[in-house]
Amino acid sequence: MTGLQAVAVRSDHSIVAGGMRRGKAWLVAIDEHGKQRWDHEVAGVDEVTAAMRAGDAIVVAGVAGRTTTSAGTSRLIALDAAGAARWTAELPERGAGELYALAPLGDGGVAVGQAPRPAGGAGGDGAWIVRFAADGTVRSSEVLAGSGGDAARAVTAIGDGGFVVAGSSFEAPRGRRAVVWRFDASGRLVWRETYGATDSFARGVAATPDGGAVVVGATQAPGARLRAWIAGLDRLGAQRWTAP
Repeated sequence: MTGLQAVAVRSDHSIVAGGMRRGKAWLVAIDEHGKQRWDHEVAGVDEVTAAMRAGDAIVVAGVAGRTTTSAGTSRLIALDAAGAARWTAELPERGAGELYALAPLGDGGVAVGQAPRPAGGAGGDGAWIVRFAADGTVRSSEVLAGSGGDAARAVTAIGDGGFVVAGSSFEAPRGRRAVVWRFDASGRLVWRETYGATDSFARGVAATPDGGAVVVGATQAPGARLRAWIAGLDRLGAQRWTAP
């Protein structure tokens, strides 16, 4: 399979896009006018699933060794302007699974959200949040422990150096609920709040200038069509409004 599924723009306005080509991870860089700068395969992952700018580097994410019986290993690779790897970081073994979200932090580091998937395909023991320094070392990591169905789907940095994570969690007896977690600049969990009715989930989050956040997601009620929603949160996680 050949295709691109991730893209990021560098500070010099050049563009790096990633995906898979002929069964191998692939990156291509073009300048702001569309002229190709370089094109090569990426060692360490089977495909590039996400990309973002962090300082003067481009950080790409992917999974290596995933099979029908193994979740594989998630990795981050930071690239310089020529596409050479500055560092490669492997997520902790317990966090092996599908990496859903990346966000650049103000100190040049990266926040990562992931849903663990152990061998055999069963659910993991909670979403895994890892904060990397600019050199690829792990600064903090935390399993957002739940009942085996937590997933971190989106991450965004906030102005105080912390970050907000959006996703979902299975909570008996109400079932799946949309969840938002807020972390401070040291990676410590500040608060966790659930939103929406039964069978709701969050898939995107963006910070607002006043320190709050906007979350997007959907609710799938039994026998009903999927209903999309948008919610505005204040800096403490209280819901200020929802639409539609």
